[in-house]
Amino acid sequence: MNPPAYRATVERDGRFWLVRVPGVGVTQARHLREVDAMARDLVAVVTDVEPDVVELMWHVVLPEAVQAHLERASRLRNDAAAAQFQAAVEVRAAARALADTGLTLRDIGQALGVSYQRAHQLVRGPVPSEPGYQRRGGTATVVRSRATTTSGNTVRASARNAASSP
Repeated sequence: MNPPAYRATVERDGRFWLVRVPGVGVTQARHLREVDAMARDLVAVVTDVEPDVVELMWHVVLPEAVQAHLERASRLRNDAAAAQFQAAVEVRAAARALADTGLTLRDIGQALGVSYQRAHQLVRGPVPSEPGYQRRGGTATVVRSRATTTSGNTVRASARNAASSP
């Protein structure tokens, strides 16, 4: 039989962290690193089970000002990721515009401050509006498949290229 799971709420109270486990009781810890052990010990003593078998999740309640800073930081990270993605799109557009004027990949690389190999990726790779371009988990991924006939046989190849950096 599985022991019940407990949820603890942890918040600062003066010099200590106050740990509340609903239906069990309250304990305290000097440092956050001690919270898990203190809460497990509390549950173990009150319910007469071994601390190792106690299933415990705990949540730290932060002051509103701190929470506001963290939420703003999260929004800024998301904005930065979107801006970085747009910058990569613009660098790719610049490379393609240079290629359309007849510049070689080496010259494009030199002009953009990247290697000629990277210039090739920028010029030849798909852009976000093209089919085959997928964005997963904050990382842009290009998925291509092509059929090639070799001696009458059909060969399927699949490649994944990271396209998140300029």
